[in-house]
Amino acid sequence: MNLLYSLPLHGVACEPYCLFEEHEQRYRLRVREQRLPARQKREADWLLTDKGERYETRVELYTEANADFLKIDCQGKGSFEITDGEIVIDWDQGGTDSNHYFQTMAIALWLERKRVQCVHANALSLTGTNKAIALLAPSRTGKTTLTVALAGNGFEMMTDDMLALHQSSATGNAQCTVEVYPGWPEVRLWPDSLKASGFNLKNTDKVHEQFSKVKLAVEGRDSAKKRLETIYFLNRVEPGEKKSDSEVIKDSVCEIKPMSKSVALVQLLQNSMLGSAFQKIGLEEERFQALSNVVNSVQMKQVNFRSGFDHLDTVCEMIKQDAKG
Repeated sequence: MNLLYSLPLHGVACEPYCLFEEHEQRYRLRVREQRLPARQKREADWLLTDKGERYETRVELYTEANADFLKIDCQGKGSFEITDGEIVIDWDQGGTDSNHYFQTMAIALWLERKRVQCVHANALSLTGTNKAIALLAPSRTGKTTLTVALAGNGFEMMTDDMLALHQSSATGNAQCTVEVYPGWPEVRLWPDSLKASGFNLKNTDKVHEQFSKVKLAVEGRDSAKKRLETIYFLNRVEPGEKKSDSEVIKDSVCEIKPMSKSVALVQLLQNSMLGSAFQKIGLEEERFQALSNVVNSVQMKQVNFRSGFDHLDTVCEMIKQDAKG
């Protein structure tokens, strides 16, 4: 079992591997590896397909009386059986290992069943404080590149690719406290993004033998939970691309502005870790109310920025100054 399991993940201690006495955690979950029996062939309750430039993703969700069954076919291939107190991993050899999919899709589905909403975002803590920010965006938008560039520059990385929104009780339109627990101390990004962020390829491993994407260990991570202050939605503008008047960047390479609550709520819903799967498992209405509470309690801002590594320092500085302000 990978050593990453010794650390809590988004507030979840993965037993029997996690040294939970040494770190803050909210839940405990048993994790084990085992070959799963073949399921009776039937149509998936929910299906996600995404054909990218470098690979194709296929995720199937099957719901049963006492378990959810996730089947992954992407850079790595395998399955997760998810019950109330346990996740069983059945993973094929070769390709991307199970860690990446466990710490995003599998743990997200388990947490959602616990009424902890999970979105496609990275989180960073503001150094020396109990405050955190999040960068929300779909894949291939540059959030990991920004995260790595911000880490050590006034921030410490907390999560990569997924954000679990642990919130206090709130009713109606009342405000709640939203807390972030760290993920595993590792990021995955392409070599050009790594270089642009000031790192080199030493001591990195490839995510998949067919791609140049690498894994970078993050040192000195703060393991404490933080209060989420601001969620920044990243809106990258390509050179020559025309946006609406409300999104166009005129005289600078980056602008940060507040988002309306309605637009912010739509972005949270659209960037859920498992997309529309929650309609199939009866959580859609609860998620809508819970994410509405988040929008009422956390600052939601849009970052319009010009594409290109040469603008990275400027974008990072503006985010840092805004977060400190």
